[in-house]
Amino acid sequence: MPIKYIRLAVSSLLLLAAIAIVVRQTEWGAVVATFSQLSRGTLGIVAFFLLAGSLLATLRLQWIASDLGYRLTFLDSMAALSLGQLMGAVFFQIAGQLLARSTILSRRQVPPSATVIITGYERFLALGISLTLALTATAYLFGSISIDYQKGGAALIKLIIGLVLVVIAGAVFAWGKALTANLPPLTPRILVGLARSAVISLLIQLTTMAAYMSLIHVLAPGIPLGTAAAAAALIMLAASIPISLAGWGLREMGALSVLSILGVSSQAALTVALTIGVLSMVVAAIMALSAFRHAPVAVPAGQNATPRSQGYVALLDILVPLAAATAVFFQVFLPVRGSVISANLADPIVILGGSLFVLHHVGRRALPQWRVPNFNVLVLVATAALAAAYLIGLARFGYTNWAFANRLLGWPILLSYGAVGALIVQRMGHAGYDMLLRTFVATGLAIFVFAATAATAYVSGAVILRDIVVMPIEGFAQNRNTFALQILLVICVILATRWPYQTIWLGIAVAGLAATGSRAGYIAFAVVVLLAAFVAPLPWRRLAGAAAVAGTIMAVSHGLPMAMVAVSQILPDTIMTTPVIPHNAGTSGFSVLSSVVNSLNSTDASNVERLKSLTGGWQLFTSHPIFGAGLGAYVDETMREGKLLVIHSTPLWLLAEFGIVGFILLAAPLIRVFHAEALRWRSTDDAGRLLVLSIAALAVMSLAHELSYQRAFWLLLGASLAVVPGLAGAAQPAPVREST
Repeated sequence: MPIKYIRLAVSSLLLLAAIAIVVRQTEWGAVVATFSQLSRGTLGIVAFFLLAGSLLATLRLQWIASDLGYRLTFLDSMAALSLGQLMGAVFFQIAGQLLARSTILSRRQVPPSATVIITGYERFLALGISLTLALTATAYLFGSISIDYQKGGAALIKLIIGLVLVVIAGAVFAWGKALTANLPPLTPRILVGLARSAVISLLIQLTTMAAYMSLIHVLAPGIPLGTAAAAAALIMLAASIPISLAGWGLREMGALSVLSILGVSSQAALTVALTIGVLSMVVAAIMALSAFRHAPVAVPAGQNATPRSQGYVALLDILVPLAAATAVFFQVFLPVRGSVISANLADPIVILGGSLFVLHHVGRRALPQWRVPNFNVLVLVATAALAAAYLIGLARFGYTNWAFANRLLGWPILLSYGAVGALIVQRMGHAGYDMLLRTFVATGLAIFVFAATAATAYVSGAVILRDIVVMPIEGFAQNRNTFALQILLVICVILATRWPYQTIWLGIAVAGLAATGSRAGYIAFAVVVLLAAFVAPLPWRRLAGAAAVAGTIMAVSHGLPMAMVAVSQILPDTIMTTPVIPHNAGTSGFSVLSSVVNSLNSTDASNVERLKSLTGGWQLFTSHPIFGAGLGAYVDETMREGKLLVIHSTPLWLLAEFGIVGFILLAAPLIRVFHAEALRWRSTDDAGRLLVLSIAALAVMSLAHELSYQRAFWLLLGASLAVVPGLAGAAQPAPVREST
């Protein structure tokens, strides 16, 4: 489900739930009576604090823009802030806020990418202050802060450790030296600006806290001021979580949850939250009207930018792709509407990056250039084929959420991944491409090393790791075949490039692929190696060395626990504990070597579902061979039987739901790329080699799994296609002219 609909659903459902809880617990007359307790004086005081906070936020926006090299008047900042707040409440928070701010600030020659940096700077500061206040409030109210290790705490700790490790790996092996060399120097001016913005962010939080305290004091006079301040800090943090419309719903449920612990009635808690929400919108509307009475005067191009500001804009084109290459490995489950949805941590990043990519080319008034001619046309035709299949399905069997949200609206997300990959290449040329690939490889290998080390330590006796160990290894992809594709793409990158220590990197990656226990991954690896022998010649001695490295890793992961068994038997009274088999290892063993052996002998139940989906997909294709049964046809059939099931083969899925015509149109872009690069394999560069190897890897694995929407592939595809041989400035492109 798209993020914007999730936010709308979260806000609406939580707000309705909060009202329903209050009405169910009390008579409606009591709710109205609670509102009547608020005098005009009280509402005036609350509005004053909220107005003071908004004016301080206006000043913060003006100062941050100045720190980044852009000159804004106070009225400019007020118009951008207030209209952004209103649009955020109507049009999906961050997206609406950025749209409104970009519209206003463009008249001051502030490009959209700079608006993104200013807003991000502002929000990160606010989040840091809000988290600090909330942690202090929790310690004040409850005496201590703890994480339940058994109920999600282990997964959170694992995620945090994983993120820290991949950032360190990326900094050491990929972008650390290059990025720090291009970062603005940490001058006293920057430190003073950061400290000034942090102080004003704290004052903004305190004014909002004072507004909450004023209401709590009137509606629950027995609550001490310190306790009311702590409660306000927790409610403010809940309202700031960006999964709703300007905090609506989250603020109300947060108030009910926190204030009820302090003995405040539910109707009073709801009154506090609703009053803050309504008055915040009123204050924003008044500020917007006041600012627009003196509309910002347009500034001529080039008169509101400094070398410092342009440096920050260029930095965003580099940071966003590197962040995407890191976060794309992390798939998480989010609780929404009583269930969970799967989300990739890189999705919000690439939506931002994709928007920047489009804005850059709108500013140039030119279509993006790719190494394959007419690629834009092929993508446009594929998009039309997808839309046509959705309309066919809509006409045949009606609406399905899977077809609309996951596939139709998921397609622009995939295109955004490609655009983000191209973004850093357009900004930095081949140096940016190499940095992106190194980040991708370092992240994938760091995740495998972390998972393998944790698994080996656990089965060697470190039972505290019980809840974070999964074998076969699936990384943070939540699925071993998905992680197998990610590691296989890492292997493709290593084979396509000419980096030092290639033998070591390749050996670790091969061990990582083996640890997934993915049979499709093993077959695809064999195909990739054979192709690499032609398009990316790799000395067999180096390949043998990589096999030795992989074998050593597998032997250690399997042999160390056995050695620990011997030690525990010889020295039973030591601190050593008897090795164990992970509770979630299933039948796939507890080491890399066991994953390989058991996967080859596997007869797991998923084979039954796979065979069922293949049979059903073939029947759909034979029934609708030309134009297909429509997008989501097979999912619709299985949902009517009570269980959602997808066709476990990408080619068969395309044939079944798109028909022969749709299959050709959708596959044409990748076929065209593969054919073009294969024809010039003797003279191709690393980008061309990676295109051939990665397309082959996806094609082979997709025969047994539906992997067409795997984001890592599209990120590498876009980056590789943006490396255009012979293009003027391809190695060191001219700076991108910003649109305004």
